[in-house]
Amino acid sequence: MKNQVLSLQSMDSQDDIELRAGSSLSVNCKVISTISVAVC
Repeated sequence: MKNQVLSLQSMDSQDDIELRAGSSLSVNCKVISTISVAVC
């Protein structure tokens, strides 16, 4: 049972990291695309 809870917590934190990275990437993508459309 403890292992399941731990794996769920690590999955949540992984999703959180991916969401933050994705949002910052999309922002960077918008900034870069205004400079150079070919990058994204």
